[in-house]
Amino acid sequence: MSIIGIAGTAKNTGKTTTLNALLHKSQFGVLDADNTSSVSFRADEGGEKSASPPHIQSRFLTRPFGTSFRMTTGVTSIGYDGEEIDNITSLPKPRIFLHHGMIASTSLQCVPARGWSIIQKTGLYTALGEIVIVRCETPGLIVLAGPNKRSELEKVVRQMTDLGCKDIFVDGSLNRIAPMSVVDKIIFTTGAARTTDIAALVEEMKAIEFLFQFGKTQWNNKQNNFSINVIPSEAKNLALPAGSSSSTIIDATEVEKLILHYKEDCRSSESGNPLIINGLITSIGLQTLTERIRLLQEADRPHEIIFTDPISLLLSGEPQRTAQHIAQLTGLNIIISYRKPILLAAITVNPFYPEYRGTTYTAAYVEATLLISSMKRSLHSPLFDMMRSEITESYRNIL
Repeated sequence: MSIIGIAGTAKNTGKTTTLNALLHKSQFGVLDADNTSSVSFRADEGGEKSASPPHIQSRFLTRPFGTSFRMTTGVTSIGYDGEEIDNITSLPKPRIFLHHGMIASTSLQCVPARGWSIIQKTGLYTALGEIVIVRCETPGLIVLAGPNKRSELEKVVRQMTDLGCKDIFVDGSLNRIAPMSVVDKIIFTTGAARTTDIAALVEEMKAIEFLFQFGKTQWNNKQNNFSINVIPSEAKNLALPAGSSSSTIIDATEVEKLILHYKEDCRSSESGNPLIINGLITSIGLQTLTERIRLLQEADRPHEIIFTDPISLLLSGEPQRTAQHIAQLTGLNIIISYRKPILLAAITVNPFYPEYRGTTYTAAYVEATLLISSMKRSLHSPLFDMMRSEITESYRNIL
């Protein structure tokens, strides 16, 4: 089983299009290697309205709780996705299209009136009602309104797994990425809607790719006598990132305490000990950590720094700046690792952006060939062009 996150770096970067492509692949498989024709994965027009008022909820097909199905695909969202019209630009948006037998979690008012079975309740709520798990009986469109906290997402994913989901897609974005720490793999969607500055797009994705390259720590606490965990007493007074279930935020003050503790208690260690960062380190905290470690004598530096996961580093601030600090640490021959690494499975790139012209938005595009070629020259991850609208054999490696 795989839990796969799809995170857009901004609205209109192709997140829903990417999700539909993967749902299509999951249902029908990839093309034969010798078949060069393309298959569109944009959602069909039309379909049932997404929201259903309470008075028609009795028309839903309902299955007993605990019902299980054959292995299938599941999809959920961190927040609200799948609406027909962009609420800022008023431009039409791709819709989320599910195939027969697929399972989704969404809020009760978003369950279409026909073609869907409610198979389980979650006991979790959004402004649109209780989050329920539904099965697609008739292929069609759906709006997803799901949990925005890690603990809630974990519960929903666990219930979907128990119902037979082999692959679960989690729809999200960079500005609400905290719950994505539950995923095994992640796909980032980026493009001109983030910025029309192609060089800036490339640099941001290079930084994100860099942060996801580090693996799982090989350290075993049974083999070492000492490690550092920072649980700041002041954490309750600090703002936590949206969706985070952590009660620990490490700022510059806590880093100063950490380094002092490390210098006093670890200097005599012959084998060296890792420095464990349990929690979310702030941007200024990471900067302070880098500066203080650079000032230590080589023999006094930790041989390894263990972060929780790459999501925790993304939450520390702007990706390029975070990557610069981590690169400085690796330049000191310090191993960077995670308790839970997440595979960066692919990057999708979209040249489209909504251009504001006086009183309305209109569709516009940067030069697609330049954008894609610039990305391919600088990145190592599998990369896909949204303008081609095709599923290729390369998608086999994503799932």
